[in-house]
Amino acid sequence: MINNGKLNYFLLILSLIFYCFGESARFLSFPIFGNRSIGVLFQILLIISVFLFIKKINLFYFKYYIYFSIFFITSCISVLLSSFNTEAFVQISISLIFFFLFFSILHADLQSYEIRKVILYFVTVSAFVGILNLLDYFYIIEVYFLNNNQSSTYIFDKSILNSTSFFTSRTQYANLLLIVFGLSLGLFLIAENSIQKIYSVFLIILHAALGLLTISKGFILICFILFFFVLFSMVNKYRFFYIIILSIFFCIILIILLYLDRLDYKDFQRITSTFHLFSNFKIFLIGDGFNELIVEFIGRKGQHVALLALMNKSGLIGLIFFLLFMTPIFVGILKFNINYKKYYLLLPILAWLLYGLFHNNLNSSLIWIVFGLYYRNIYLFYDKE
Repeated sequence: MINNGKLNYFLLILSLIFYCFGESARFLSFPIFGNRSIGVLFQILLIISVFLFIKKINLFYFKYYIYFSIFFITSCISVLLSSFNTEAFVQISISLIFFFLFFSILHADLQSYEIRKVILYFVTVSAFVGILNLLDYFYIIEVYFLNNNQSSTYIFDKSILNSTSFFTSRTQYANLLLIVFGLSLGLFLIAENSIQKIYSVFLIILHAALGLLTISKGFILICFILFFFVLFSMVNKYRFFYIIILSIFFCIILIILLYLDRLDYKDFQRITSTFHLFSNFKIFLIGDGFNELIVEFIGRKGQHVALLALMNKSGLIGLIFFLLFMTPIFVGILKFNINYKKYYLLLPILAWLLYGLFHNNLNSSLIWIVFGLYYRNIYLFYDKE
């Protein structure tokens, strides 16, 4: 008889391993899903495995299923009220798969120690792939299948091959590396011995260095914020640290603002598309569904900020219900210092949220896996209590 818990455990590990390799390995590409095809395949197998053997639905998070459903339904209604097209259909399907992936991990029968192992394997493979990319990037050794990834999304017969370095496509890889950086910080906080702590520090430093090579200002800023968030959680008994941390934070903001170049044409496009979103009452209230918001005379498609992109999908109504869906995350921010083992998976989610202020990073199956592991871990602690 198949041990469904173990099967789900290994499928999750394989999906994360191939997600790492899919970021830079060009031989892993197939139509529709692009360079993450094999990772997506294992994610779909995980969803099928859970749905085939599920015994009962976990009602602990039932209201959050409702919140996401309202967001999703609002987005679909918005599509019908605007224009239904191929792109909208693909986006609807992807969003639904992401939710099924989240739901599957909640019901995958993973225990706390298995979640820690999954995270450890993932960040270790990420470190291995990162080191290979470093060696190839600086011409120390030539790794055939790296640094020429196909980073474009494949939609049916429309595909564009974009051969690019692991580090120069900074929007995509900074997002991944920030999530892994947050996971590495989390592993450090729950380390049970000196060897685990030393290894976690190595992972933190390595992924920070990899992120710096992307030359992403957002990555640098968010690394500092995560670091001081963790520091703040450790020393919150002493009031003078409030002043120190806030002072350092605002100094970093000032330095980055001084470092930024003047606004260019792309910045103008982003600002204008945002004004267009808020000036159109229909889109502001119920959104434009999964269609891209096209701003005439500007040529800017979609929003560059994740929360605004959510508003574009389902309007203010849908955004409110999506934020309600994320309530356990906001609670975790307030209670982070109380129990690291319960909330350590908050750090990669916080990194993702902050990076979403700079880029639209919604279409990432990785963050939905982390969502599932975070919610599952909280449930396990609630069950013990």
